[in-house]
Amino acid sequence: FVQALLPAEVMPPEKGVCPYYIRLHVTDSVGVLRDVAALMAAHNISIAQVIQQDGGDHPEDGVPLLVMTHEADAGGIRQALKALASSRMVHRPPVFFRVLPRDR
Repeated sequence: FVQALLPAEVMPPEKGVCPYYIRLHVTDSVGVLRDVAALMAAHNISIAQVIQQDGGDHPEDGVPLLVMTHEADAGGIRQALKALASSRMVHRPPVFFRVLPRDR
């Protein structure tokens, strides 16, 4: 068993760096993907993968846009999602999760 623990500083969540999974419901129109990418780039977030799903019978409600980012800091992700949520192209609050490597 461990006899003693060494003191350690706790890193604030905003300083953590990892990839993120983001789900948005966006307007189904030309240029929306470009605008999402530009807004994320403005917050220093690089996109690794994107999947845009079909809007089904009610595309006016927005279509799902799934985004995987490269490693990004939590503060930049939160700022970008706040800006996206306040834009007219996003129909619902964004959903996001940190993606941790398997070895952690």
